[in-house]
Amino acid sequence: MSTAHEQLAAIQHRGRTVYAGTDLAHSHRGVTRRVRRDRTVRTGAATLAGVGIVGAGTFGALQLRGADALAPMGTPSPSGTVAESPSPAPSDSLPSGGIIEVESGERADAIIERLAEAYDVDVETAREFVLLQLPPEAQGNPEGWLSAGEHATWTEDGAASRGTLNEQASSLALGTELALQDVPRERWQEVLTIASLVEQETSRTEDMPQVARVIRNRLDADMRLELDSSLRYALDVDDPERFTTSEDRELDSPYNSYANPGLPPTPIATPSREAIAAAANPAEGPWLYFVVVNPDTGEMRFAEDFEEHQENVMLLREWAQQNG
Repeated sequence: MSTAHEQLAAIQHRGRTVYAGTDLAHSHRGVTRRVRRDRTVRTGAATLAGVGIVGAGTFGALQLRGADALAPMGTPSPSGTVAESPSPAPSDSLPSGGIIEVESGERADAIIERLAEAYDVDVETAREFVLLQLPPEAQGNPEGWLSAGEHATWTEDGAASRGTLNEQASSLALGTELALQDVPRERWQEVLTIASLVEQETSRTEDMPQVARVIRNRLDADMRLELDSSLRYALDVDDPERFTTSEDRELDSPYNSYANPGLPPTPIATPSREAIAAAANPAEGPWLYFVVVNPDTGEMRFAEDFEEHQENVMLLREWAQQNG
């Protein structure tokens, strides 16, 4: 049983969390992708998307009508019972009002490692807290289910408690659920998986709906996806610019989309809201192929048949010759 003070603090934090996942907050935050994944926790004043805590807290108060508006000590399990959160060791070094930044395209392991660092707990403890906050559709796998953006750390007198870390884990998971609010729950896993592929295959948001359409068209045509992004995930290679080899494509893995039909079994990275929107509502078109023809600008070309695709591939080869 938490104290009234702890409950009020949790309400305010939940307000920040929900507000951060809205379009209003998102429109104030720049999107950065295809960056190195070695992020650090940045301390500073707790403001979200340039909007003060008062605005976020007010938003949180409006959320109290929801069934789970306040659940700092546990979270409902798929069976409907409340799962008790593990208890991390207190830490005096927790940065009050800090920010955990999650970039689109990041993998869950890297995000959980930063969460553990921020709250001075071991990685497995941080992972346990995250798993408790995932919806049943995630099937106990956090990959793709941790939302991109800025997540304010929440502290009580500068020390971690089971409530604070539980709320932080909730913040990481809640934004993705908000982005999926217009998608039927039975499609959540599929949409997130496609969104994660889209995120890794293009650096330009304007191309995302077309990339999503290519993936959908190939699935509908029973064609293998043949995407380097899913194979790199199987190879544990976190470099979006790295091309796979013929030897790589012989790898025995369900994430090898050159060898296996259909989608990989799970998402492969954290998708942005734009990628989720594209996966849920792909552009209309007949395309079955795409290729980045200018890696400097990210320019892509789409093709309906293999012959046209080969012409587009020649543009990439010309770029490679010109750029050494």
